[in-house]
Amino acid sequence: MPKTLLSRKEREDRLIDAHMELQLCWGRFTRAFDWEFVRKWDDDRINQELKECIGQIRFQKSLSAAKSIFKITVGVIVVLGIAGLLLFGIRQLLMLLR
Repeated sequence: MPKTLLSRKEREDRLIDAHMELQLCWGRFTRAFDWEFVRKWDDDRINQELKECIGQIRFQKSLSAAKSIFKITVGVIVVLGIAGLLLFGIRQLLMLLR
């Protein structure tokens, strides 16, 4: 649903929810916070803040996914390297015992 079709109250609520979600992405503990200052902002500022906050959330989520993919890739390479070294060592031992 486009932001222009939302009422001011709905946009304020979405902004507050987006800020809370961003705090959770950053790993910060979120407490009940007085969001009265948002009610004093004009519509343009609310729209701009909402747009920026959603952009930050998307960036954090994509960064988190990239970090997970990198960790999994490094883990697979390390496991395969250790397995290769073990197989090579066992093969050397078997050749030595013959």
